[in-house]
Amino acid sequence: SESFNLKLIDELGNYQDAINKAVELGQIKGKPTIIDFKRPTFFDTFLFNIISDLKKMILSDIYFNSQFQFEEPIIK
Repeated sequence: SESFNLKLIDELGNYQDAINKAVELGQIKGKPTIIDFKRPTFFDTFLFNIISDLKKMILSDIYFNSQFQFEEPIIK
């Protein structure tokens, strides 16, 4: 690999090699628990973006079109 030849990495390996190296460096005893996170689907990303944009529009509308008016307190 080019990155290995350029000495950007010190060894080549696969996913299991990376787990084994992490176990070794972390001095983990016994079998480690591996938690894999699923990548979001296209639908997950699409829905997240719609909700995020909607939230921004609502907050912007509340901030810029606020019906509150602030007045100086009346001191008697």
